[in-house]
Amino acid sequence: DDVSFVIVEGQTVALVGQNGAGKTTLLKLLLRLYDPTEGTILLDGNDIREYEPFELYRLYSVVFQDFGKLAFTIRENIALGDMERIDDLDAIKKAAESSSADLFIEKMENGYDTELTRQFDRKGLELSVGQWQKIAVARAFFRNGEILIFDEPSASMDAEAEYILFKQLEEMAGDKTAIFVSHRLSSATISQKILFLENGRLTESGTHEQLMQNEGTYHRLFNMQAQRYIKEQNEQVEKNFMRGARDQRN
Repeated sequence: DDVSFVIVEGQTVALVGQNGAGKTTLLKLLLRLYDPTEGTILLDGNDIREYEPFELYRLYSVVFQDFGKLAFTIRENIALGDMERIDDLDAIKKAAESSSADLFIEKMENGYDTELTRQFDRKGLELSVGQWQKIAVARAFFRNGEILIFDEPSASMDAEAEYILFKQLEEMAGDKTAIFVSHRLSSATISQKILFLENGRLTESGTHEQLMQNEGTYHRLFNMQAQRYIKEQNEQVEKNFMRGARDQRN
């Protein structure tokens, strides 16, 4: 079989591979945004096509790369995860804390009632891509689904910020099942299971330690990314040093 694996309830799983490997496609199949042309996907031993769509979708909390940037207040943007609880500000704040969105929200004059984008309000606030991502993650936690799915939720973050976010996701997931996609293999190390895809096929599966011991493609790419990260960090230190030296001369 090209792709065959089991995810145990409560497990944290990283889905990794190079661009075009099929990671997002696999997530969409798990969500039944479309059905497989061959084979089956089972949930609790039952073909997911046997579930009513609404019954299936309410199990998931999802953040895709192309998350929504909606012209609502911050409170409404987060509450979209579960609009029946839009007045539960304590739960909204807790969700924001889970993604560290609270760190910039609480600095705003209107806090959670801040209008976002200038689509309908000329005074609306335009967030950065990274801030929008944190709002999207908060929305997913507010939804409180049994299965958490994150497709590159930190694409605009640096490696350190992404690692911190994934650690937060792992802690907030608790006993829930969590599946996340990342192009940085270092973030996959916190997961209990790693699925490595190549050209639409599952070629490696196991813990980070097991895949490193196998010395396959995952091992090679992990070391390449680690070396590049070290180089980028050294270059940044040198830039900061030179900037400090110039400031002292001036």
